[in-house]
Amino acid sequence: MTFYHNLLLTLKKDRIFPKKSEGFTLIEILVAITVLSICLVVIMQLFAGGLKNAMLTGKYTSAVFHGRAIMEEILLSPELITGDHAGDFGDGFVWNAQVFPVEKTEENNMVTPLTMLQVSVDVSWNDGKKERHVRLNTLQIVNEMLDTQADEQILELYKREGL
Repeated sequence: MTFYHNLLLTLKKDRIFPKKSEGFTLIEILVAITVLSICLVVIMQLFAGGLKNAMLTGKYTSAVFHGRAIMEEILLSPELITGDHAGDFGDGFVWNAQVFPVEKTEENNMVTPLTMLQVSVDVSWNDGKKERHVRLNTLQIVNEMLDTQADEQILELYKREGL
């Protein structure tokens, strides 16, 4: 029994601790290459998505700067002209501006010489198959009447109120 027992013990040791371990098996190499290729594909997709988002953010930033330039140009003009205005920047961005009066709410039937105008600038561009846009809005108070007309209206209001 000792002979078989020694032979069995020797075979178990050879299976557990093989004496000749000279590299990887083919299956281990295939599994390693598969895991590596999956990781590389995921990393490349993340980089591509990040670049796409960076480009889109750059376009939105350019559109906001263009819109602010048009808004400042409209607000700094000596006279705000109500209506639609449009134009092209030449770099793929198109703008459309609207200037219109905000409706007054006359709670106490008092006529004021001031009018509030809403200025809305919309900048749009084509991004592949999608059309994207940015809209900027602001309000501007303007004096509709001449100073003499405003003074006359204030005097009439004082007379009516008994002041």
